[in-house]
Amino acid sequence: MTAEGGGAEEPVGVQRPVRKGLLLSHARTWRVYESATYGLLGLAGAYAGGAGAGRAPGAGVLLGVWGVCTLGGIGGAYLGDYLGRDIDAAAKPHRPIPSGALRPSHALAAAVSCIATALVWALLLDWRAPVVLAGAFGLHLVYHRRLKTAGLLGDVTEGTATLAGLVLFGAAAVHQLSSPAVWPVAGAAAVHGTLYNLFLAIGDAEGDRRARCLTLPVRRGARVATGVAALLVVPWLGAAGWAAAVAGPVAGAAGAAAWLCLALATGCDAVSVARLVRQARTPGGPTRRSALFAAELNLAARSLAVCAYLFLAGGTGAGSVAAVAVLLVVLAAGRHQMTRYELGVPPPDPG
Repeated sequence: MTAEGGGAEEPVGVQRPVRKGLLLSHARTWRVYESATYGLLGLAGAYAGGAGAGRAPGAGVLLGVWGVCTLGGIGGAYLGDYLGRDIDAAAKPHRPIPSGALRPSHALAAAVSCIATALVWALLLDWRAPVVLAGAFGLHLVYHRRLKTAGLLGDVTEGTATLAGLVLFGAAAVHQLSSPAVWPVAGAAAVHGTLYNLFLAIGDAEGDRRARCLTLPVRRGARVATGVAALLVVPWLGAAGWAAAVAGPVAGAAGAAAWLCLALATGCDAVSVARLVRQARTPGGPTRRSALFAAELNLAARSLAVCAYLFLAGGTGAGSVAAVAVLLVVLAAGRHQMTRYELGVPPPDPG
């Protein structure tokens, strides 16, 4: 395989030194700042499904949902990097596979292992759960093979697969996929995932143009892309508000914490979108760091919004554990890992 295919494979029998950064390369491929939120999305789906049945899911089921979603998300990250290695070789050669820090065959093996384990684990929860999970992986595969260059359609497909798919999986795991409380949560997740993908695409426009990857910013420019991002905030707020209304009013500390988290989530996305829209009107357009900062704020908003729902649907205990655990991981790992994964180690941004 050539470098264009994501890094050359060495002949069998050649002795290679152990790379010092191999473990770090795997950790960067996991995208801890993202994978830390996957389990939360599954838990939100489980609690939404439980609301339809009039009971909260048990601790064993919740642990299984969190584990499958986290492991499946990591497997999807490996698979995405393996399938996207050609584009990364042209647009982001610093990433683990095109840089040679991680072999393509090793990434594929890790993807297959994680996904297969997640599917088997899901089957132990409910027979419908692996069907939903397989559908999410299928959309993820279609995105990387066919729709990554399809502009906004690709962003919607990936946002639905990676976020809404996990919510639906959580509902399937508690046998309540048809619960009406599930769909506003899944809809909010799908829109928010689309917004996240769009932020990354705005920051990646120059590299995607070199790689002939026709994302929305490449096709229509930064002004149109940021305008679409601003419009997406409206259905996200609508779906999030609908989900909160279906969860019902909660009195006391849990209710106050939920609305505080939701207000902070709204503020994060409002700030990121407003900043990008303002920069898109300037001759230089949004900088890569500004778009990346918008994506980081979007991840924080994702965590806060899911925590808000868990406060409403699961009570103070569920919301508090989720808020503390995930926000610590996202805030601690986000800027350090995300900057290096998306940008490599660039010079300071003058803008």
